[in-house]
Parts: sequence; C-alpha cells; structure tokens
Amino acid sequence: MNFQPNGINFESGGCRFRSISVGKITEEHFPFFTKDRGIYLKKVEVLIKANRTGEYKMILEAKNKDDDALISSEISMPENATYANIQTATLTADSAGSTIMNIEDMDVFKQWTLKFRHITDVSVPQTYNQIDNDPEEISDLFVVFHYCLGDVI
Repeated sequence: MNFQPNGINFESGGCRFRSISVGKITEEHFPFFTKDRGIYLKKVEVLIKANRTGEYKMILEAKNKDDDALISSEISMPENATYANIQTATLTADSAGSTIMNIEDMDVFKQWTLKFRHITDVSVPQTYNQIDNDPEEISDLFVVFHYCLGDVI
C-alpha cells in the first residue's frame, strides 16, 4: 500500500513533533481485488528508520467502525537485526496490550495516529513530544497492514 505525503500530518511543537496523524486512506490504496469487499485487519507492522539507536516506544490511536476511540498501550519498538536494525513493532489482536484496543476492531479508513518516543526520553507525566524535526530523527515510516477480505459490501 502506498499513500501520498499529504496524507500524513506532523503535529509540531517547536522543532519537535508529538504525533503522526494519517489522514484518509481509501479503498484505492488497496489492490483492485479488494474493491467493494470488507477489509478486516489481522496484524499491523510499524517500522521506523531513526537516526538514534536503541528502542522506541509507540502508541497507536484509532477508531472502530462505530467511531469509538481505540488506544493501544505503550508498545516497544526494539531495533530489529533482520531489518537492518530499524525499529519495529507488530500489533495483533493479542499484542495491542490494552483492553481499549483490539487491532481487529480498527477501521483503517478512519483517522489514526502514531505517537513515538525514544526509550531515553523520560518525562512525568509521559509525553510524546521529544522527537526532533531538525534534523529529522525519524526519516522513514512504514506501516504494513495484514488483512483478510469479507463478503462483497
């Protein structure tokens, strides 16, 4: 899946950003054979290429089909040697780690937000506004959706 840069908005606070909000993903972002079919998420993989080594933490905020808020618990993103030491996280129905968030309930076509922090960025209460924009601390972001198809809608 590929979406244009104007679909991603960085909520800035000075030279640091707090979150990455993904605007509107549409059916056109999925392969042609998914047209008019229900798309049901099974797993979401998030990969970031950062200029700082070490582990990151991430929170995913999304909505379900009824517009109820879904919020994951804080998820670890360790460096992954298989992927050239970029930081990765995998969310499944069991791993989102929150009674508020089941990845299979997420509606991918509604607004969703990713929040990141480096493991060494500590504040009380915990904030997600310590990622540098200048120079870019996170240069690449990849989100992979694993899904199954439902009946024709």
